[in-house]
Amino acid sequence: MAFAGTNISLSQPDITQKLTERIDDLKQKIADWGKRIRRFSERSRRFNQNRLFQSDHKSLYKSLERPEVCGAGPGLDQADTVAFWRGLWSEPVNHSEGPWMEVVASQSASVTPMDPVAITPEDVAEVVQLEPSLSDTEQNLADRVRYILHSNIFGDAELERLRREAVPSSDGNATAGNAAPLIAQQTANLDAAVNIPFVVDLDDDGIVPRELEKMRSILEELMLETRSMLLENRPRIPRIPISKRNRAIVRALNPMLMTYLEANRDLCETDSILFGAALAVCRIIGAKLPVAGRATQKSSAIPAWRKRIEDRIAKARSLIGGLTNFRSGNNRRKVVRTVRKAFSGTNFNLSQLDITQKLTERIDDLKQKIAAWGKRIRRFSEKSRQINQNCFFQSDQRRLYKPLERPELCGAGPGPDQADTVAFWRGLWSEPVNHSEGPWMKVVASQSASVTPMDPVIITPEDVAEAVRRAPNWKSPGLDELHHYWLKGFVVCHAVLAR
Repeated sequence: MAFAGTNISLSQPDITQKLTERIDDLKQKIADWGKRIRRFSERSRRFNQNRLFQSDHKSLYKSLERPEVCGAGPGLDQADTVAFWRGLWSEPVNHSEGPWMEVVASQSASVTPMDPVAITPEDVAEVVQLEPSLSDTEQNLADRVRYILHSNIFGDAELERLRREAVPSSDGNATAGNAAPLIAQQTANLDAAVNIPFVVDLDDDGIVPRELEKMRSILEELMLETRSMLLENRPRIPRIPISKRNRAIVRALNPMLMTYLEANRDLCETDSILFGAALAVCRIIGAKLPVAGRATQKSSAIPAWRKRIEDRIAKARSLIGGLTNFRSGNNRRKVVRTVRKAFSGTNFNLSQLDITQKLTERIDDLKQKIAAWGKRIRRFSEKSRQINQNCFFQSDQRRLYKPLERPELCGAGPGPDQADTVAFWRGLWSEPVNHSEGPWMKVVASQSASVTPMDPVIITPEDVAEAVRRAPNWKSPGLDELHHYWLKGFVVCHAVLAR
């Protein structure tokens, strides 16, 4: 096996020398392969380090740490550590001071000693102040409150206490008449700054009645908008984060939808009601909605290879036109320039005697190139069409058969006359026909007597809930732009959908 592909025979007299040379050759190859592995590994390591240096410095420096230097290994014994440093610092050392000490002492004699530093409580308060260079604007306060709410630093009880302290009650100096408007104004300012319009109690999912009325008004407003909205004009509902607060808002809208869903009997109207409720949730939580309306048709981009070939064909046709004009006697400067371009790269001269023959040959050559390029486009297009049809046959057969339909057979043309259609079908179905039943009818009747008829299918709300439960939350929706998440959240719609 080691000498495969060579004319080596084991009976040769110099077989020992051949074996030694083959061993040395294999060792040299192993060394070269090892160098290649180390070179590729080093290049890959440098590439990864450069990528981590741009994206994640922490991961880069963590991989460069040495465990024996960075304390990742076993720690030193405490008694040995204390004895080591005590031997360095506890023993008195007698230094031999040279003449340089007197020079340093004479130079330091003229230096005024620094006054003792006394740190006051005011200095400490100034140092520990949070962001002393940042002015306390409404936006900064709102950002801090939003960070506190999202990072779960405080519990629900502590947040409620802080919320009550942010809107203080009226004191003894203020009158009852002036306190209420002040509290209402402070509450509105706080809600606007924090960008959380509704206060949700996460313990029992309860919402203040005042906020329920706001939610109801938003829901009614959006339902009126969506009922008269076309499907292609509906905005795309964004994917909202799954949190306790959002779930509480969806549960609060459930009983409000009961009145609207029970009053309708149309599936389209049910869909518009659910879509309006989903938009209401997005507006309540402050989610950003994209611009209404979406593209109804996708741009059919021409492939790059076809565009290149079509450009060549257009250029060749332009040259053919210039050559034909020059052959017919047109000697304008633009035509001559086109002829020179057609013969670029050749030893062609306009003063040659066989100029007409050269022009004819060049025109025929360009026409053959155009024909070849046209065949290439048709061949590539046919191959691409076959590939797409094979893909559609495996994934979506409906999209495969739809372009194969013939319009004249599929009702795209003018319909037949109504009187002729009625007369045709009446002649088939209105005339009584006496069938002669053979003996096979009795055999079929006897075989069907033992078949138990199927029970009627009754779809219950539990069936709808189970079907929706298995569906992904944010899978791409259909034309109604309604995700499965909303069918799961608005549980009151299950009974209406089952009905």
